[in-house]
This record gives sequence, structure tokens and C-alpha cells, in this order.
Amino acid sequence: MKILEVTLPRVMKFEGGNRQMLNVSLHTQFHYLQYGLVKAVDQTKLKIPVSVMNAWDTTVNAQTKLVEQSSTSERTAKMLALDNERDNLLDGIFHVVRGLKHSPTEATREAALRLEAKLKPYADLRNRPYEMESTGIRGLEDDMSTKTADIAAVGLTDVFARLHVVNEQYEKLRTER
Repeated sequence: MKILEVTLPRVMKFEGGNRQMLNVSLHTQFHYLQYGLVKAVDQTKLKIPVSVMNAWDTTVNAQTKLVEQSSTSERTAKMLALDNERDNLLDGIFHVVRGLKHSPTEATREAALRLEAKLKPYADLRNRPYEMESTGIRGLEDDMSTKTADIAAVGLTDVFARLHVVNEQYEKLRTER
């Protein structure tokens, strides 16, 4: 019997009509099921060399391990934690200002109203993409630099200072990435 040598590339791209892509999990599951179907058939009828079947099995196992591995690094986890803290600080600033607009103390109420006018363009800041949020926070800090007395009047000096520190830490991690 003549041995058939197959010289197929390891990766092939098939273009289908539906233009749908599989993620790694679905791709691995597809190959796992296909491998099982091919392996269940009598190999002498299919004439697929043992080396191809072994390579296919090895590839499916390697892909399965890749799916199980976490794709987030320690730095990514820290960045997500810092972004969450930025979001919470921004949320706190807006809630405090919104609540103090109804303060019985006139000075506090007036300070909150002035801050609200300056904060209005930044209302959706926490929903922006990460880099845009960082830039927006720097813009917010710049706009609030003229409102230090109002910030102190509503008790948010420490919150703005913490927001600055957290944003700088986030940007440092992002640029090191």
C-alpha cells in the first residue's frame, strides 16, 4: 500500500456566506465534535494518516487548555479595580452635589448649584471608554480648579484629591501595559 503524505497547512481560512465568526470556545467545541466524528469512523476507509489524527487531537487539547486559561493579567485586574474606583468617586461627586442643591444652608446650596453647572458636561463621564474617561477626568480637574472654595463648601476636597490620584495610577498602569 502506498503511503499518502498530506501537506495541509496548519491553519486554513474558510470564507462563508454568513460572515459569522466563532470565538475560541465555539471553535474548540466545533473541532472537538468534528474530531470525535472522524475518529469514530473506520480509519482504513478514510485513509487519514495517524500523524494527522494525532496532530488534530493535540491541537484540540491545546485549544481546550487555552480556553481554560484566564486572559486577564494582574495588571488588567488592577486597572479594572482602579477604573471601578474612579467610577465610584465620580458617582459620589455627582450624588453629593445633586443632594446638596436642596441643602437648608444657603451657602452650601449655592456652592452646589455653581458646581452642578460646571459638572454638567461631565455627567456621562463614567460611561465613556477608558481612555476618554481619563481625559475627561483631567478636563474635570481643570474646570474645577477655579471652584476650590465651592468644592470645600460641599465637603468634596478629599474626593477630588483621591480622584486625581486614582486617575494618575490608572494612566500609569495603562501606559506600562
